[in-house]
Amino acid sequence: MSGDSVSEPSIPVFSEAGADQHQTTLRYLVTANSNASDCEFYVNAIGKGEFSRGPVLLRWLEAYISVDEAALAARAGGIIENAGMYVQHRDVNDSSASRAGLYLGSRLEPAYYRVKMTYDQNHVQGGGVVAVRREIQSLAFFLDLRRSDGSIERFWLKNGTRDYTIDVIFEGQPLKHTPTGAGEVGFVEAGPVFNQKMACIR
Repeated sequence: MSGDSVSEPSIPVFSEAGADQHQTTLRYLVTANSNASDCEFYVNAIGKGEFSRGPVLLRWLEAYISVDEAALAARAGGIIENAGMYVQHRDVNDSSASRAGLYLGSRLEPAYYRVKMTYDQNHVQGGGVVAVRREIQSLAFFLDLRRSDGSIERFWLKNGTRDYTIDVIFEGQPLKHTPTGAGEVGFVEAGPVFNQKMACIR
């Protein structure tokens, strides 16, 4: 579960790189964890994407995060280091235990971030097709704030006290499909993942 330890140094970190993620490192240690209970940020949109061309296949989770940067700076005297998503998954082709990763968002514009996590992928390698299949078990969203004293506070957005599951976010919810070249993203339009948004934009 996300936020069980302060710095979580053993969890790999990934940044967006085109259609894939590259493993990277954080240049800081998280010194405190807090719940995002005061509209620090919220999920503005989330969907499942799919792209296919010949043997190549990509399926990914894509979320957009809105951050109240001005209010955070005024209240905490700090700056935003990162916003992103914590994902726990199981490799379908591997019976090993669950794995987790922190996926860093890309800042699209002030106070707005996009974060992706590829969970299914076919790619051509050595004349054959290699398939990677991951089953997402839980996820949560986070924002890292550097306070004026240099300490890093991580704010977590969850489904109450628990991480979200894919079923909680998507099951029974209508989708709005957005074309993306040879693929599309199906964005969910309602559900508990937007509770914070609904409370903050009133």
